[in-house]
Amino acid sequence: MTSLDRRDALRLLLGASSIPLLPLDMFALFQKAQAAGSAPAFRTLTAPQEALVATIAELIVPVTDTPGAREARVSEFIDVMLTDWFEEVHRRRFLDGLDQFEGECHRLF
Repeated sequence: MTSLDRRDALRLLLGASSIPLLPLDMFALFQKAQAAGSAPAFRTLTAPQEALVATIAELIVPVTDTPGAREARVSEFIDVMLTDWFEEVHRRRFLDGLDQFEGECHRLF
């Protein structure tokens, strides 16, 4: 597993800042995912992967006086993005990175 270097961090920040520029139909997909109910059927993430994504997201956006990432259903949004928007090569890279992250966590702790 490689560490996050400045280029990767910059790429991540630029990617996050481009979210407002995404087409409105992408947001409609997210609304559809949220309207599906409290127990969504994930199409790309497995149950263990979803739990890991939800945990990582909650560490980044914890509950404060506003809802955290779990309450915002971030893992559902990520599953929609992976399924409906990512090309296969990028989806595989994300999932491989998630597996590497989990493996490194088990190795370290």
